Amino acid sequence: MQDQSRTGRPPDVPNDVMVKIRQELAQSNAGWDFRQVMDLIYKKTRVRYHEMHIYRLLHKWGFKSKVPKKRFVNTASAKEKKSLKKE
Repeated sequence: MQDQSRTGRPPDVPNDVMVKIRQELAQSNAGWDFRQVMDLIYKKTRVRYHEMHIYRLLHKWGFKSKVPKKRFVNTASAKEKKSLKKE
């Protein structure tokens, strides 16, 4: 016996509105912070999403993080680190 498919909870925001928001984000060349995306969605729909859901939406829409992750922090020599420090 197979389980029947479940539709789940309907989204709070209509799909056509989310498509418009996605297009607006795609047209902008500036980097988007999740807070800015959250505020944009709230202004247009009056629905407040949690920050993790914003990350899920952005990933689903094909957006990637524009800020590089901190990797290889300790690979520079002491001399290189000293040259990069602000005085």
